[in-house]
Amino acid sequence: PLGSITAGVASKMKLIGLCMRLLRTGCAYPIAVEHQDYPLDWPKPAPAASGCPDLGGRYRNQGDVAKMPLARWALPQTSTPMEQIQTVEIDGPRDGELLLRFFAPPVQGRSEPEELGSRRWQQGEDFKCEDGWLVLSKTRLIPLAIFVTSDVVRFAPAADRSLVVEKREDGGGVLVVLPAYLSYRSWQRYARVER
Repeated sequence: PLGSITAGVASKMKLIGLCMRLLRTGCAYPIAVEHQDYPLDWPKPAPAASGCPDLGGRYRNQGDVAKMPLARWALPQTSTPMEQIQTVEIDGPRDGELLLRFFAPPVQGRSEPEELGSRRWQQGEDFKCEDGWLVLSKTRLIPLAIFVTSDVVRFAPAADRSLVVEKREDGGGVLVVLPAYLSYRSWQRYARVER
């Protein structure tokens, strides 16, 4: 469900570059840690008191932080081009299901924007709920190394009814002959769009 995440590829490239520089200089134990704090000028996250948060609403596809459209969390890179998607409508989760619908900008003469596609996520299979956040997680082994990464993406409404997303990426293992560790955390915020 996460699709190919461009930011994840960039962080891996940073790690590989760091490892190569360390190998050339003779240093050992490459460590890369970059944790972005939650922006102080954003409304605070408002996760559910228990269970799954209600994420229902329509949100702008482009967030407050560039490079990561909301639709990218659900659509693989080979799907609908992101520039065609203006808004993402989320329904749920309800009865263990979350529906995401993707809309183009309104066309003159039409009252409703054109729906470009949809994705349906199932609780337990595609997402889980933890501490009032909707959570996507994925663990993978990086080929040509003994290196495992874990991506965790958490969704919750904010106090102003926008949608906030936290992405964490952690990894560890051996690259070439050196132990390595990486940890990244970033935040995205998507404004709510009234219908």
